[in-house]
Amino acid sequence: TVVVAKVVAENKALRLQLDRDAKEREKAWQSIAKLESAHQEKCTALERSLEEARQRAADLAEGRLEDALAELAAAREAAVAEAVASERAEAKRCVAQLEGAHHETHAALERRLSEARQRAED
Repeated sequence: TVVVAKVVAENKALRLQLDRDAKEREKAWQSIAKLESAHQEKCTALERSLEEARQRAADLAEGRLEDALAELAAAREAAVAEAVASERAEAKRCVAQLEGAHHETHAALERRLSEARQRAED
């Protein structure tokens, strides 16, 4: 019964760790959602800026209008690409951190379970 009590206590500790890991995963997913929201806001602001720039460009002479629009589109694409790359890198970092914590917890659970079985057999 002492061995069983130890196994129950270890399982309870592991469950608590798994619960903490789940909360960390939830926080990471919330961070990812915030990043996605921020990305959408940036895209909306960029679209608005592009539209304003288009309006200003419409005032230019016909020959320069196409060049101005191409420059604005290139600048917009570069800004969006930079924002997306930054947000993806942060999301990947969050996911990698969560996966690492999950694997560590799982390995600890397996190790403790194996140790408990060994003690039970002895």
